[in-house]
Amino acid sequence: MDLFRPVLLQVREWLKPLANMKNAMSFNQIVTGLMGRTGLPAALRRSVQGWGLGILGIILGAALVLSLLARARRDEWSVKSCWQGKSLWLAALLALLFGAVGAHRFYLRRHVTGAVQAAGLLPFLSGAFLLGEARMMDFVVLSDNVVGGIILFAAGLIFVVWRLLDLFMILFGGLTPRKKKPRK
Repeated sequence: MDLFRPVLLQVREWLKPLANMKNAMSFNQIVTGLMGRTGLPAALRRSVQGWGLGILGIILGAALVLSLLARARRDEWSVKSCWQGKSLWLAALLALLFGAVGAHRFYLRRHVTGAVQAAGLLPFLSGAFLLGEARMMDFVVLSDNVVGGIILFAAGLIFVVWRLLDLFMILFGGLTPRKKKPRK
């Protein structure tokens, strides 16, 4: 734990302006509502939906731009996409249903990044667990569990965004299978 102490202290300093009873109660209500499946209050639900749709729009736009750049690069290098024996729709379905474990990346013969995406599930779940176990006073005093949970959850969210980006890049034609290496 001493290895991560400087990171925890720095993040705690950034979060101190937000550490008050009102914010702690709101955040605790959000976490317990999500973890306990009781839902969110109506006003908060609309706010979360607005933010979610905005972020999804940004991801869609980024996926479209990255796909167009990937297609232009393939055209410039006269490289054909290698969908032989692979299905675009199956890859998209794998990204949608099993993207958390990187199944679509393994299907597209991108094994290293598939393993990285699968490993990205660990910080997301660990952060959610730490935040779900925290009490309201842990949020007020910014305990190590809360700060560590926020760090892990934020790192896990980066992987979630990457998986969504992959889904749309598959649909837009930017993420294609790697060619099989000839066997010797």
